[in-house]
Amino acid sequence: VNATTTGVPRRLFRVRAREGILIQDSEERSTTTYEIRSEGASATTVVVEHRLRPGWKLADGQKPAESTPGAERFRVTVDAGKEQRLEVVEVRTGTSQIYVGDVSQALFTQLSATGVPVAELERALRPVIDKKAEVADLDRKLGELEMERARILEDQQRLRENMKALRGSAEERQLLQRYTRQLDEQENRLATLLKETADLRARRDAANAELARLVSSVSFDIGGK
Repeated sequence: VNATTTGVPRRLFRVRAREGILIQDSEERSTTTYEIRSEGASATTVVVEHRLRPGWKLADGQKPAESTPGAERFRVTVDAGKEQRLEVVEVRTGTSQIYVGDVSQALFTQLSATGVPVAELERALRPVIDKKAEVADLDRKLGELEMERARILEDQQRLRENMKALRGSAEERQLLQRYTRQLDEQENRLATLLKETADLRARRDAANAELARLVSSVSFDIGGK
């Protein structure tokens, strides 16, 4: 008796969404092939004891002669001088979950080879992905405004230090006027930045609220091929 085992990569056969959670049901298959050759002068019956691994079970259509807690037994009749083959197919199912709000374009690339209708899945989740992109863009713009504000405050500190160092110098008046103009311009820009930041934060908060609503409302049940 010679036994070989081959596996089939995990495939998704169902993807569901409910209450903000994306649920992926997957299946793995493993086939063990027993090649049995009889060297006897008459037919013989061989009992093949196939041990089951934790989490695995026989696929539909398998009919063992006897089942035990840790193994399945198959009876194979082999004619004299002949070979007989027995294939035992096992399956293991699994479930994984992901928050709908964490879904990204990269997930569709990952799922493209699993058997799930990716186009149908993308249509169902496209509003969430687009809203996430909008929130990310608003966060990026807010970050840029914060960086600009930090640069202005740093530059103002430098100007004030320079103004202190000018006292008593010949070019004090001219430089003080220039530094004062720069400070005035920066203060005006800071006031504008304050308003722009407040507006962007309001838009970002509204987009986040809409994203949360979209995430909680997504509901579908898509079966794999």
